[in-house]
Amino acid sequence: MEGKNLKLIFSGIKALFYIKVLRKNYPLALRWQLTDRCPNRCKYCNLWKNPREEMGLEDIKRVLKEVKKAGTVRISYSGGEPLLRDDIEEIIFCTKKHGISCSINTCGVLFEKRKKAIKMLDLVKISIDGREQTHDLLSGREGAFREAYFALEKSVEWGVKTVITTTLTRYNLEDVDYILKLAEKLRIFVAFQPFKIMYKGSKDENLCPKGEEYKKTIEKLIKLKKRGFPYLRNSLLSLEHIKDYPEFSPIKCSAGRLFSVVDVDGTLLPCDRNDGPYYGELPNVLREGFFNAFKKLPRYSCSGCGFLGGKELSFFMNMKFEGFKFVKSII
Repeated sequence: MEGKNLKLIFSGIKALFYIKVLRKNYPLALRWQLTDRCPNRCKYCNLWKNPREEMGLEDIKRVLKEVKKAGTVRISYSGGEPLLRDDIEEIIFCTKKHGISCSINTCGVLFEKRKKAIKMLDLVKISIDGREQTHDLLSGREGAFREAYFALEKSVEWGVKTVITTTLTRYNLEDVDYILKLAEKLRIFVAFQPFKIMYKGSKDENLCPKGEEYKKTIEKLIKLKKRGFPYLRNSLLSLEHIKDYPEFSPIKCSAGRLFSVVDVDGTLLPCDRNDGPYYGELPNVLREGFFNAFKKLPRYSCSGCGFLGGKELSFFMNMKFEGFKFVKSII
């Protein structure tokens, strides 16, 4: 574990040297969308509506070699639901073989079937958006909560580092205490981030958490953090950043500079949480190779966000190191 931490610190220092001294971008972390397919029909996601053709295993292996060579130290696999891919075990094994730390974002589906793959991971991030009724409502599927809860218990039982991820909407602010107690009961982190209208995502404004009720919720989390509640993943910096949602305090973003997103079809995005257009053509890692694609990433329009992984990286890039101890769970 100490060796991993030293490697992470060295990689972070190298990335800062590139950004601050050489004035070059450095692909420290990567989120990889493996599939649009998902059993859930989440209100805040629309990827499942039009599933695209996925990259094949051999293409993924080839790009992983390029990602390793470019200096990336962490990959977070996401979707859709990445555990729906029958080759997910091989993808994770290949990632780890290259010495790249590996996490996954999941709704908890097929957990027992994918046990071997999950036990190889450095981190599992499981979506829980409230009590059973609330979670099933937001997930658009009866039984989604029971599946996710089973996955939480199994992940903890198998000794895999586990984080609950919660998207704050107008429907689940009253469930925050429940989620905090669940994290405390299982002795795992919970990460909160607010829903956002996105350029490539859901445009449902009814999901946006409202005014004073939202602000009181975040202020409660800030007080908990200051009191030393040990299971709250958000740093104080990130909580202060999202307190005035939908307004966000200005900060230079690390999207396209320290991290990027490989989309299902191999398109490379600086970010997929932006609420404005891209100013230029998006490159593709299959056609151009990962490093060349990273260098060609276009600028984009965005009013800011509360996406936790990217925001902690942005704080780090701006020499605000409070969230650095959580870099293990970025993106």
